[in-house]
Amino acid sequence: MAGKGIPATVTAALGKDEEILWSGKSAPFPLMNDENKSSLLIRWIICAVLVIGLVGGYFASAANTGVQIKPVVVLIVVFIGAYLALIPVLDRSAILGKRLYFITNRRVMVTEGNRGVWTLDKAGLKTKTLPGESGTHFLFGTATELSAKKARVSAVVPVKEDNGPGITGLVFYNVSDAQGVRQAL
Repeated sequence: MAGKGIPATVTAALGKDEEILWSGKSAPFPLMNDENKSSLLIRWIICAVLVIGLVGGYFASAANTGVQIKPVVVLIVVFIGAYLALIPVLDRSAILGKRLYFITNRRVMVTEGNRGVWTLDKAGLKTKTLPGESGTHFLFGTATELSAKKARVSAVVPVKEDNGPGITGLVFYNVSDAQGVRQAL
């Protein structure tokens, strides 16, 4: 199966006699679902309140002290607030973008185009499944300890032990071919 459509980073990461048994990617899913609706709304409200409060406080302070308002300060505060509010949108985009999942006869792998490959050995690997929006989430290694809500974040940034040398958990997020994944494992 290696070759056509397989990123060079994955092909280069394959060991001797290692072959790809399954490959796939996340099925489309909504930004907001029942699990994260309240946390997303709270995040957006907090970001809006903080930006309005900081900019309003800056304007009030400038008016009281007679200091000229610097637009760059306002832009920085608005930019940081917007970025914090948009992180869930960026996470969804990363998962649905070039993120690809592979299962070989030896490992599970996650890659994002040619940016690198994260892998875990299949031997003795803990696996957990959770229902997704339009597919199934597969959690591997220490990611099996995560809630469905945190699975989306770990689908963007693999789980790593504190101060540890490498990846300890991976997530295949919202995969529509659950049967294919189970067969390859």
